[in-house]
Amino acid sequence: DRLVAAGRAEEGLALLDRVRASARDLRPENWQAARIRALEALGRGSDAQGFRLKAFHDTLDPEPLRDYLKRLPDFDDIEAEDAALDYAVTFTDADKALDFLISWPSLDRAARLATARAEALNGNDEDLLPLAAEKLAAKYPLAATLILRRLIDAILLNSRNLTYDLAGQALAECRRLSAFVTEWRGFPDHTAYEQGLHAYHARKTQFWEAAAA
Repeated sequence: DRLVAAGRAEEGLALLDRVRASARDLRPENWQAARIRALEALGRGSDAQGFRLKAFHDTLDPEPLRDYLKRLPDFDDIEAEDAALDYAVTFTDADKALDFLISWPSLDRAARLATARAEALNGNDEDLLPLAAEKLAAKYPLAATLILRRLIDAILLNSRNLTYDLAGQALAECRRLSAFVTEWRGFPDHTAYEQGLHAYHARKTQFWEAAAA
């Protein structure tokens, strides 16, 4: 940044490009933003646009995507946004993809991800999963249910008794949502799912008490 400010953007860009990939990965958003500033300072707006899109594809950081879209002509930005959000559904890290889609927001795609890739979600994320289920519950009850099941299963299978109350509350919410699920799409319905929990976790009384509350 100091090189760019001093009118030596070419040197700044060369310096950035010499950084090892392992070092870039420590703070990728910072490295990407600095590289975009250097490209813009050199008048390489088209290259900066291409790199903004690449930065989004690599990290799902929303800021490069927002900057990319606002520089596109009218109507082109709509098509580009749809393509970017569709890409996010397939992103390798399902949790990061869900977090991005909930935050953007693109709830229809978040629901699509949850129904297609629920098993890829990290059931130990006790911040993201309840929030995502809450956001999806009104319009996408099946997706919200599958997210909550992932949370419940992880807590019970790992015997994390300190969060049995959270799992019980999630199960109670699954019961409530089941009344609004019109098509289970091959997933076990709520009755079958809860029977399975009873078969494997009947002795976890704290969980069942929380679910009944």
